[in-house]
Amino acid sequence: MACNHKSRPSLESTAIDIISSSTRKISSVTSFHHQANHNRNSIQNTTMAIMNPRIENRRNLHKRLNVVSNVMCFLGVFGIVLMIISNEINFIIGNDEDTFASWLIKLAISLSTIILLGLIVYYHQLDLNLYCITNSCAHWRLGLTGTRIFFITIEILVCAIHPIPRYFHSKLSLNSASTHSLSISYTSIDVALSLPMFIRLYLVCRFMKFHSHFVQNASSKSLGYLNQVSIDFFFVIKTYVEQWPTRCLIIFCTIVIFIGSWSLRACDYLPTGEHASMSDSIWLFMVTLTTVGYGDITPTSYCGRSVIVIGALVGTFTTALLISILAQALVLTRWEKYVYSFVLNIEVAKKRKIQAANVIKFTIKVWYLSRKNKAKSFQFIKAQWYLFQSIHVMQELKREQRSLIDSFCTLP
Repeated sequence: MACNHKSRPSLESTAIDIISSSTRKISSVTSFHHQANHNRNSIQNTTMAIMNPRIENRRNLHKRLNVVSNVMCFLGVFGIVLMIISNEINFIIGNDEDTFASWLIKLAISLSTIILLGLIVYYHQLDLNLYCITNSCAHWRLGLTGTRIFFITIEILVCAIHPIPRYFHSKLSLNSASTHSLSISYTSIDVALSLPMFIRLYLVCRFMKFHSHFVQNASSKSLGYLNQVSIDFFFVIKTYVEQWPTRCLIIFCTIVIFIGSWSLRACDYLPTGEHASMSDSIWLFMVTLTTVGYGDITPTSYCGRSVIVIGALVGTFTTALLISILAQALVLTRWEKYVYSFVLNIEVAKKRKIQAANVIKFTIKVWYLSRKNKAKSFQFIKAQWYLFQSIHVMQELKREQRSLIDSFCTLP
Protein backbone atom coordinates (compact mmCIF):
# COMPACT_ATOMS: atom_id res chain seq x y z
CA MET A 1 0.00 0.00 0.00
CA ALA A 2 2.88 2.28 0.76
CA CYS A 3 4.34 1.49 -2.55
CA ASN A 4 1.10 2.42 -4.23
CA HIS A 5 0.98 5.78 -2.44
CA LYS A 6 4.48 6.57 -3.60
CA SER A 7 3.79 5.72 -7.24
CA ARG A 8 0.80 8.05 -7.61
CA PRO A 9 2.76 11.34 -7.59
CA SER A 10 5.21 9.97 -10.12
CA LEU A 11 2.39 8.96 -12.47
CA GLU A 12 0.75 12.33 -12.09
CA SER A 13 4.01 14.15 -12.77
CA THR A 14 4.65 11.98 -15.83
CA ALA A 15 1.17 12.73 -17.17
CA ILE A 16 1.68 16.43 -16.56
CA ASP A 17 5.01 16.31 -18.42
CA ILE A 18 3.42 14.49 -21.38
CA ILE A 19 0.51 16.93 -21.55
CA SER A 20 2.81 19.95 -21.30
CA SER A 21 5.12 18.61 -24.00
CA SER A 22 2.19 17.85 -26.30
CA THR A 23 0.79 21.30 -25.59
CA ARG A 24 4.14 22.85 -26.52
CA LYS A 25 4.17 20.84 -29.75
CA ILE A 26 0.63 21.89 -30.61
CA SER A 27 1.43 25.51 -29.84
CA SER A 28 4.59 25.33 -31.94
CA VAL A 29 2.66 23.82 -34.87
CA THR A 30 -0.05 26.46 -34.48
CA SER A 31 2.52 29.23 -34.40
CA PHE A 32 4.15 27.74 -37.51
CA HIS A 33 0.82 27.79 -39.36
CA HIS A 34 0.18 31.35 -38.23
CA GLN A 35 3.64 32.35 -39.45
CA ALA A 36 3.08 30.61 -42.80
CA ASN A 37 -0.29 32.30 -43.24
CA HIS A 38 1.28 35.63 -42.32
CA ASN A 39 4.05 35.13 -44.88
CA ARG A 40 1.53 34.08 -47.54
CA ASN A 41 -0.64 37.10 -46.83
CA SER A 42 2.37 39.38 -46.91
CA ILE A 43 3.39 37.95 -50.30
CA GLN A 44 -0.14 38.40 -51.63
CA ASN A 45 -0.28 41.93 -50.28
CA THR A 46 3.08 42.70 -51.87
CA THR A 47 1.90 41.26 -55.20
CA MET A 48 -1.33 43.23 -55.06
CA ALA A 49 0.60 46.35 -54.11
CA ILE A 50 2.68 45.86 -57.25
CA MET A 51 -0.30 44.96 -59.47
CA ASN A 52 -2.73 47.62 -58.28
CA PRO A 53 -0.76 50.60 -59.69
CA ARG A 54 -0.40 48.78 -63.03
CA ILE A 55 -4.11 48.02 -63.19
CA GLU A 56 -4.94 51.59 -62.25
CA ASN A 57 -2.52 52.95 -64.86
CA ARG A 58 -4.01 50.69 -67.54
CA ARG A 59 -7.51 51.85 -66.65
CA ASN A 60 -6.49 55.52 -66.77
CA LEU A 61 -4.65 55.11 -70.06
CA HIS A 62 -7.62 53.32 -71.59
CA LYS A 63 -9.94 56.14 -70.53
CA ARG A 64 -7.60 58.75 -72.00
CA LEU A 65 -7.33 56.77 -75.24
CA ASN A 66 -11.12 56.64 -75.39
CA VAL A 67 -11.42 60.42 -74.95
CA VAL A 68 -8.68 61.14 -77.52
CA SER A 69 -10.33 58.74 -79.98
CA ASN A 70 -13.67 60.53 -79.55
CA VAL A 71 -12.10 63.93 -80.26
CA MET A 72 -10.19 62.56 -83.27
CA CYS A 73 -13.37 61.03 -84.69
CA PHE A 74 -15.22 64.33 -84.29
CA LEU A 75 -12.44 66.32 -85.96
CA GLY A 76 -12.18 63.82 -88.82
CA VAL A 77 -15.91 63.83 -89.59
CA PHE A 78 -16.08 67.60 -89.04
CA GLY A 79 -13.30 68.15 -91.58
CA ILE A 80 -15.06 65.93 -94.14
CA VAL A 81 -18.34 67.84 -93.72
CA LEU A 82 -16.56 71.20 -94.12
CA MET A 83 -14.74 69.88 -97.19
CA ILE A 84 -18.02 68.87 -98.85
CA ILE A 85 -19.59 72.27 -98.06
CA SER A 86 -16.57 74.14 -99.45
CA ASN A 87 -16.58 72.17 -102.70
CA GLU A 88 -20.33 72.49 -103.12
CA ILE A 89 -19.96 76.28 -102.88
CA ASN A 90 -17.43 76.17 -105.71
CA PHE A 91 -19.65 73.81 -107.72
CA ILE A 92 -22.59 76.21 -107.43
CA ILE A 93 -20.48 79.21 -108.48
CA GLY A 94 -19.17 77.27 -111.47
CA ASN A 95 -15.41 77.77 -111.19
CA ASP A 96 -12.55 76.43 -109.13
CA GLU A 97 -11.48 79.75 -107.62
CA ASP A 98 -11.91 80.33 -103.91
CA THR A 99 -14.57 82.64 -102.60
CA PHE A 100 -14.29 84.28 -99.20
CA ALA A 101 -16.72 81.76 -97.67
CA SER A 102 -14.89 78.76 -99.08
CA TRP A 103 -11.56 80.29 -98.00
CA LEU A 104 -12.81 80.59 -94.40
CA ILE A 105 -14.08 77.00 -94.50
CA LYS A 106 -10.72 75.75 -95.81
CA LEU A 107 -8.97 77.70 -93.06
CA ALA A 108 -11.16 75.90 -90.51
CA ILE A 109 -10.28 72.59 -92.19
CA SER A 110 -6.56 73.41 -91.91
CA LEU A 111 -6.87 74.29 -88.22
CA SER A 112 -8.81 71.10 -87.47
CA THR A 113 -6.22 69.10 -89.42
CA ILE A 114 -3.35 70.55 -87.36
CA ILE A 115 -5.16 69.67 -84.13
CA LEU A 116 -5.93 66.20 -85.51
CA LEU A 117 -2.27 65.55 -86.34
CA GLY A 118 -1.24 66.53 -82.82
CA LEU A 119 -3.88 64.21 -81.36
CA ILE A 120 -2.65 61.35 -83.57
CA VAL A 121 0.85 61.69 -82.12
CA TYR A 122 -0.57 61.91 -78.59
CA TYR A 123 -2.82 58.90 -79.19
CA HIS A 124 0.07 56.71 -80.28
CA GLN A 125 2.14 57.89 -77.32
CA LEU A 126 -0.64 56.74 -74.97
CA ASP A 127 -0.95 53.50 -76.93
CA LEU A 128 2.78 52.86 -76.51
CA ASN A 129 2.53 53.48 -72.76
CA LEU A 130 -0.39 51.06 -72.55
CA TYR A 131 1.59 48.47 -74.50
CA CYS A 132 4.55 48.84 -72.13
CA ILE A 133 2.35 48.42 -69.03
CA THR A 134 0.57 45.39 -70.50
CA ASN A 135 3.80 43.65 -71.52
CA SER A 136 5.91 44.87 -68.54
CA CYS A 137 8.35 46.76 -70.75
CA ALA A 138 10.90 48.99 -69.06
CA HIS A 139 10.78 51.73 -71.72
CA TRP A 140 8.34 52.81 -74.42
CA ARG A 141 11.02 52.49 -77.10
CA LEU A 142 10.80 48.70 -76.77
CA GLY A 143 7.30 48.84 -78.25
CA LEU A 144 8.24 51.23 -81.07
CA THR A 145 8.84 48.66 -83.80
CA GLY A 146 9.43 49.35 -87.47
CA THR A 147 5.90 48.26 -88.38
CA ARG A 148 4.38 50.61 -85.82
CA ILE A 149 6.52 53.52 -87.09
CA PHE A 150 5.41 52.78 -90.66
CA PHE A 151 1.70 52.77 -89.78
CA ILE A 152 2.02 55.94 -87.68
CA THR A 153 3.73 57.70 -90.59
CA ILE A 154 1.06 56.55 -93.05
CA GLU A 155 -1.69 57.73 -90.68
CA ILE A 156 -0.12 61.17 -90.30
CA LEU A 157 0.38 61.55 -94.06
CA VAL A 158 -3.19 60.46 -94.84
CA CYS A 159 -4.74 62.81 -92.29
CA ALA A 160 -2.52 65.70 -93.41
CA ILE A 161 -4.06 65.78 -96.91
CA HIS A 162 -6.71 68.49 -97.18
CA PRO A 163 -7.61 71.40 -99.49
CA ILE A 164 -5.55 74.39 -98.46
CA PRO A 165 -6.87 77.97 -98.57
CA ARG A 166 -5.66 79.92 -101.62
CA TYR A 167 -6.55 82.89 -103.79
CA PHE A 168 -5.38 81.61 -107.15
CA HIS A 169 -6.88 79.47 -109.89
CA SER A 170 -5.17 76.12 -110.19
CA LYS A 171 -5.98 72.88 -111.91
CA LEU A 172 -4.24 69.69 -112.95
CA SER A 173 -4.49 69.18 -116.70
CA LEU A 174 -2.31 67.99 -119.50
CA ASN A 175 -3.70 70.47 -121.99
CA SER A 176 -5.02 73.95 -121.42
CA ALA A 177 -8.72 73.54 -122.18
CA SER A 178 -11.55 75.98 -122.45
CA THR A 179 -14.62 75.91 -120.25
CA HIS A 180 -16.65 74.01 -122.83
CA SER A 181 -13.88 71.62 -123.88
CA LEU A 182 -12.24 70.13 -120.83
CA SER A 183 -9.50 67.52 -121.12
CA ILE A 184 -10.23 64.03 -119.83
CA SER A 185 -7.30 64.44 -117.43
CA TYR A 186 -8.72 67.65 -115.94
CA THR A 187 -9.00 67.52 -112.15
CA SER A 188 -9.30 70.45 -109.81
CA ILE A 189 -6.65 70.81 -107.11
CA ASP A 190 -9.38 71.12 -104.49
CA VAL A 191 -11.05 67.90 -105.64
CA ALA A 192 -7.74 66.05 -105.79
CA LEU A 193 -6.97 67.09 -102.21
CA SER A 194 -10.54 66.60 -100.99
CA LEU A 195 -11.23 63.00 -102.01
CA PRO A 196 -8.43 61.47 -99.85
CA MET A 197 -10.08 63.07 -96.82
CA PHE A 198 -12.69 60.29 -96.89
CA ILE A 199 -9.94 57.96 -95.64
CA ARG A 200 -10.32 59.75 -92.30
CA LEU A 201 -13.42 57.64 -91.77
CA TYR A 202 -11.13 54.99 -90.28
CA LEU A 203 -11.35 57.17 -87.15
CA VAL A 204 -15.03 56.19 -86.95
CA CYS A 205 -13.93 52.55 -86.94
CA ARG A 206 -11.59 53.28 -84.04
CA PHE A 207 -14.44 55.09 -82.27
CA MET A 208 -16.65 52.00 -82.71
CA LYS A 209 -13.93 49.78 -81.29
CA PHE A 210 -13.50 51.82 -78.11
CA HIS A 211 -17.26 52.04 -77.55
CA SER A 212 -17.85 48.32 -78.02
CA HIS A 213 -18.85 46.40 -74.89
CA PHE A 214 -16.15 43.84 -75.73
CA VAL A 215 -13.48 46.50 -75.19
CA GLN A 216 -15.15 48.24 -72.26
CA ASN A 217 -15.87 45.00 -70.38
CA ALA A 218 -12.83 43.86 -68.38
CA SER A 219 -13.95 40.21 -68.27
CA SER A 220 -14.21 39.92 -72.06
CA LYS A 221 -10.78 41.54 -72.47
CA SER A 222 -9.26 39.13 -69.94
CA LEU A 223 -10.91 36.20 -71.70
CA GLY A 224 -9.47 37.42 -74.99
CA TYR A 225 -5.97 37.68 -73.48
CA LEU A 226 -6.21 34.15 -72.06
CA ASN A 227 -7.36 32.69 -75.40
CA GLN A 228 -4.93 34.81 -77.45
CA VAL A 229 -7.80 36.58 -79.25
CA SER A 230 -7.14 40.18 -80.22
CA ILE A 231 -10.13 42.39 -79.35
CA ASP A 232 -9.59 44.79 -82.27
CA PHE A 233 -11.81 46.48 -84.84
CA PHE A 234 -12.09 43.42 -87.09
CA PHE A 235 -13.27 41.30 -84.16
CA VAL A 236 -15.85 43.96 -83.24
CA ILE A 237 -17.09 44.19 -86.85
CA LYS A 238 -17.43 40.40 -87.04
CA THR A 239 -19.55 40.41 -83.90
CA TYR A 240 -21.74 43.21 -85.27
CA VAL A 241 -22.23 41.38 -88.58
CA GLU A 242 -23.04 38.21 -86.65
CA GLN A 243 -25.65 39.99 -84.51
CA TRP A 244 -27.18 42.44 -87.05
CA PRO A 245 -26.19 41.34 -90.58
CA THR A 246 -28.97 43.18 -92.45
CA ARG A 247 -28.49 46.42 -90.52
CA CYS A 248 -24.72 46.38 -91.05
CA LEU A 249 -25.10 45.72 -94.79
CA ILE A 250 -27.62 48.57 -95.22
CA ILE A 251 -25.42 51.05 -93.32
CA PHE A 252 -22.32 50.01 -95.28
CA CYS A 253 -24.07 50.28 -98.66
CA THR A 254 -25.56 53.68 -97.77
CA ILE A 255 -22.16 55.11 -96.80
CA VAL A 256 -20.47 53.67 -99.89
CA ILE A 257 -23.19 54.99 -102.23
CA PHE A 258 -23.03 58.50 -100.76
CA ILE A 259 -19.23 58.72 -100.84
CA GLY A 260 -18.96 57.19 -104.32
CA SER A 261 -21.74 59.34 -105.79
CA TRP A 262 -20.35 62.58 -104.39
CA SER A 263 -16.82 61.68 -105.51
CA LEU A 264 -18.15 60.99 -109.00
CA ARG A 265 -19.97 64.34 -108.98
CA ALA A 266 -16.77 66.12 -107.93
CA CYS A 267 -14.64 64.40 -110.59
CA ASP A 268 -17.00 64.34 -113.56
CA TYR A 269 -17.98 67.25 -115.80
CA LEU A 270 -20.79 67.84 -118.25
CA PRO A 271 -20.03 69.05 -121.82
CA THR A 272 -20.91 72.57 -120.64
CA GLY A 273 -18.07 72.46 -118.10
CA GLU A 274 -20.35 72.12 -115.09
CA HIS A 275 -20.11 69.32 -112.57
CA ALA A 276 -22.45 66.36 -112.94
CA SER A 277 -25.64 66.45 -110.92
CA MET A 278 -26.00 64.36 -107.78
CA SER A 279 -28.91 62.36 -109.21
CA ASP A 280 -26.93 61.35 -112.31
CA SER A 281 -23.94 60.47 -110.15
CA ILE A 282 -26.08 58.29 -107.85
CA TRP A 283 -27.62 56.54 -110.86
CA LEU A 284 -24.24 55.86 -112.48
CA PHE A 285 -22.66 54.66 -109.24
CA MET A 286 -25.66 52.46 -108.34
CA VAL A 287 -25.64 50.85 -111.78
CA THR A 288 -21.91 50.19 -111.43
CA LEU A 289 -22.20 48.98 -107.83
CA THR A 290 -24.78 46.38 -108.84
CA THR A 291 -22.49 45.33 -111.75
CA VAL A 292 -25.23 46.05 -114.33
CA GLY A 293 -23.79 48.95 -116.33
CA TYR A 294 -26.44 50.23 -118.78
CA GLY A 295 -24.02 52.64 -120.45
CA ASP A 296 -26.46 55.55 -120.75
CA ILE A 297 -24.15 57.71 -118.59
CA THR A 298 -20.37 57.35 -118.67
CA PRO A 299 -17.56 59.08 -116.72
CA THR A 300 -15.71 61.79 -118.62
CA SER A 301 -12.46 61.99 -116.63
CA TYR A 302 -9.75 59.72 -115.33
CA CYS A 303 -10.77 60.60 -111.79
CA GLY A 304 -14.38 59.57 -112.49
CA ARG A 305 -13.24 56.35 -114.12
CA SER A 306 -11.13 55.53 -111.07
CA VAL A 307 -14.15 56.07 -108.81
CA ILE A 308 -16.22 53.78 -111.04
CA VAL A 309 -13.57 51.04 -110.93
CA ILE A 310 -13.44 51.21 -107.13
CA GLY A 311 -17.25 51.13 -107.04
CA ALA A 312 -17.30 47.99 -109.21
CA LEU A 313 -14.84 46.24 -106.87
CA VAL A 314 -16.85 47.26 -103.81
CA GLY A 315 -20.03 46.11 -105.57
CA THR A 316 -18.55 42.64 -106.09
CA PHE A 317 -17.68 42.43 -102.41
CA THR A 318 -21.13 43.71 -101.40
CA THR A 319 -22.86 41.16 -103.63
CA ALA A 320 -20.90 38.33 -102.03
CA LEU A 321 -21.73 39.68 -98.57
CA LEU A 322 -25.42 39.94 -99.50
CA ILE A 323 -25.50 36.34 -100.73
CA SER A 324 -23.88 35.08 -97.53
CA ILE A 325 -26.35 37.04 -95.38
CA LEU A 326 -29.32 35.70 -97.37
CA ALA A 327 -27.99 32.16 -97.13
CA GLN A 328 -27.59 32.56 -93.38
CA ALA A 329 -31.12 33.97 -93.09
CA LEU A 330 -32.59 31.02 -95.01
CA VAL A 331 -30.99 28.41 -92.75
CA LEU A 332 -33.45 26.75 -90.37
CA THR A 333 -33.00 27.32 -86.68
CA ARG A 334 -32.55 24.49 -84.21
CA TRP A 335 -36.23 24.25 -83.24
CA GLU A 336 -37.35 24.62 -86.84
CA LYS A 337 -35.14 21.66 -87.72
CA TYR A 338 -36.75 19.66 -84.92
CA VAL A 339 -40.26 20.40 -86.23
CA TYR A 340 -39.24 19.73 -89.84
CA SER A 341 -37.62 16.38 -89.00
CA PHE A 342 -40.55 15.34 -86.81
CA VAL A 343 -43.14 16.10 -89.52
CA LEU A 344 -41.09 14.29 -92.18
CA ASN A 345 -40.74 11.29 -89.89
CA ILE A 346 -44.54 11.13 -89.43
CA GLU A 347 -45.12 11.34 -93.20
CA VAL A 348 -42.57 8.62 -93.94
CA ALA A 349 -44.11 6.40 -91.25
CA LYS A 350 -47.55 6.82 -92.85
CA LYS A 351 -46.20 5.94 -96.31
CA ARG A 352 -44.43 2.90 -94.87
CA LYS A 353 -47.67 1.67 -93.25
CA ILE A 354 -49.47 2.06 -96.58
CA GLN A 355 -46.80 0.05 -98.39
CA ALA A 356 -46.87 -2.61 -95.67
CA ALA A 357 -50.63 -2.92 -96.17
CA ASN A 358 -50.05 -3.22 -99.93
CA VAL A 359 -47.52 -5.99 -99.33
CA ILE A 360 -50.06 -7.92 -97.27
CA LYS A 361 -52.82 -7.29 -99.81
CA PHE A 362 -50.82 -8.37 -102.85
CA THR A 363 -49.35 -11.36 -100.98
CA ILE A 364 -52.85 -12.62 -100.26
CA LYS A 365 -53.84 -11.96 -103.88
CA VAL A 366 -50.83 -13.87 -105.23
CA TRP A 367 -51.57 -16.77 -102.87
CA TYR A 368 -55.24 -16.80 -103.88
CA LEU A 369 -54.42 -16.80 -107.62
CA SER A 370 -51.85 -19.56 -107.17
CA ARG A 371 -54.47 -21.67 -105.34
CA LYS A 372 -56.84 -21.13 -108.26
CA ASN A 373 -54.16 -22.41 -110.70
CA LYS A 374 -53.82 -18.98 -112.32
CA ALA A 375 -50.04 -18.67 -111.86
CA LYS A 376 -49.53 -17.81 -115.53
CA SER A 377 -52.40 -15.40 -115.86
CA PHE A 378 -52.03 -11.65 -116.39
CA GLN A 379 -53.68 -10.92 -113.01
CA PHE A 380 -51.10 -13.09 -111.21
CA ILE A 381 -48.14 -11.40 -112.94
CA LYS A 382 -49.62 -7.96 -112.24
CA ALA A 383 -50.23 -8.76 -108.54
CA GLN A 384 -46.72 -10.21 -108.23
CA TRP A 385 -45.19 -7.06 -109.82
CA TYR A 386 -47.15 -4.83 -107.42
CA LEU A 387 -45.98 -7.02 -104.52
CA PHE A 388 -42.30 -6.67 -105.43
CA GLN A 389 -42.75 -2.94 -106.05
CA SER A 390 -44.37 -2.46 -102.62
CA ILE A 391 -41.57 -4.43 -100.93
CA HIS A 392 -38.93 -2.28 -102.67
CA VAL A 393 -40.68 1.00 -101.77
CA MET A 394 -41.14 -0.15 -98.16
CA GLN A 395 -37.41 -0.89 -97.89
CA GLU A 396 -36.57 2.54 -99.31
CA LEU A 397 -38.92 4.20 -96.83
CA LYS A 398 -37.37 2.22 -93.99
CA ARG A 399 -33.89 3.49 -94.91
CA GLU A 400 -35.21 7.05 -95.24
CA GLN A 401 -36.91 6.84 -91.84
CA ARG A 402 -33.72 5.51 -90.28
CA SER A 403 -31.69 8.40 -91.72
CA LEU A 404 -34.28 10.89 -90.44
CA ILE A 405 -34.07 9.39 -86.96
CA ASP A 406 -30.26 9.62 -87.06
CA SER A 407 -30.35 13.25 -88.19
CA PHE A 408 -32.97 14.02 -85.54
CA CYS A 409 -30.73 12.55 -82.83
CA THR A 410 -27.62 14.40 -84.05
CA LEU A 411 -29.23 17.86 -84.18
CA PRO A 412 -27.26 20.44 -82.14
